Amino acid sequence: MGRELPIGAIVDIPPIYHNVHYTAGHQRPYPKSCRDVTHRVSGVHRIQPEWPFQEPMLVYCDQEFESGGWTVIQRRIDGTVDFERDYVDYDKAI
Repeated sequence: MGRELPIGAIVDIPPIYHNVHYTAGHQRPYPKSCRDVTHRVSGVHRIQPEWPFQEPMLVYCDQEFESGGWTVIQRRIDGTVDFERDYVDYDKAI
């Protein structure tokens, strides 16, 4: 008979769903938002939001503020946009 693994042996295997690619017509391979990320760790994660987004994208997921699930998308085109602003500036769309 083959060798057996101890009961807790597979607990340390990290999730690899973000490295799996599916073909058209199959289940969505990436979570739709940071709220759907299964391992609730803040950091950069690959998600695939609903329409109009066609391709998966890298975003920062904040899993600590107010129970987590926050998707942060910042896009710098030429480096001229300073994202270090307070809430009032963002609220006014400055």
